[in-house]
Amino acid sequence: MDDDGTKDDDKDETEDEKAERQFNEMVAMADRSLNRFNSGPAEVRDATIAEYIETGVLNPETAQVDEIETTMVEAAFALHAEREVFKPLGLTSAQYSTYVDEADMPALRRALVAGDWGTLHRHAQAVAAHIAQHGDSNADLY
Repeated sequence: MDDDGTKDDDKDETEDEKAERQFNEMVAMADRSLNRFNSGPAEVRDATIAEYIETGVLNPETAQVDEIETTMVEAAFALHAEREVFKPLGLTSAQYSTYVDEADMPALRRALVAGDWGTLHRHAQAVAAHIAQHGDSNADLY
């Protein structure tokens, strides 16, 4: 440790390396939370998943886990989508969300819960193609 409280190794990291390390730490914490959740009663898991698919809210009371755990899982999912799906297509999650019909959200959430990132990726590709063809306006999208 240096006088400023940082590890010597931390100072040698580039910003990208630091972001990658922090992302990996968050994913590891989210994985531990998901493992605890998955080891719980099936009724709790099923109710939690059904509520999330319908409402988009990961409710810690329904899941019977700490609020910090649900926040961590949501953040890990959001970061994964941002880094692995939206950014490579030139999108941000905020930009993408303006192109999603609210009626499609339960199906997209169901795919994510099932681990089907391909559905989100295909949908994001369609959004990126729309923007490339029509500009960043979704006035005539629906």
